[in-house]
Amino acid sequence: MRQTHPSLLLALLALSVGDAFAASPGLSHTLTALDRPVAAPGFTLADLDETPHRLADYRGRVVVINFWAVWCPPCRREMPSLERLRQRFKDRPFTILAINEGEDLDRIQPFLWELEPTPGFTVLLDPELTVSRAFGVRGLPTSVILDKRGRIVYRAVGGREFDHPEMVAAIEALLAQ
Repeated sequence: MRQTHPSLLLALLALSVGDAFAASPGLSHTLTALDRPVAAPGFTLADLDETPHRLADYRGRVVVINFWAVWCPPCRREMPSLERLRQRFKDRPFTILAINEGEDLDRIQPFLWELEPTPGFTVLLDPELTVSRAFGVRGLPTSVILDKRGRIVYRAVGGREFDHPEMVAAIEALLAQ
């Protein structure tokens, strides 16, 4: 049996991963408005430094909650647009909470360091998926947008281009309320 050189295998794997990203569908820029806003489930989760964050502490702010995982290609692709959105609204009552589903710091941190721009938004850990279940997450990525009263007003399943003008306009409208 003929042996394949390890570097050749790595090159083939890299091509396969690159092809998978290239073949995946583009990111959307639409949101689904809820017929009637609903109160977001309360939670407390730790960030990457083990500092607890309570959702209730973000009342009075428009909040994007993004459920994601490193292994999820559309999650990976939408992260830079989340950071660009954060930068756009950094001086406004606006917050992004990126809730990672079940992965550990050793897997998350290297991924975040690779991103350009590097995320400045809060990354929270949901190791038991309790918050994901409370929000009815069935697939990744899933995002919800909360108004200043802590109510879910928009939901999106699948990758999004968060800094697209339509998404920005929806957030501007919520900030104006």
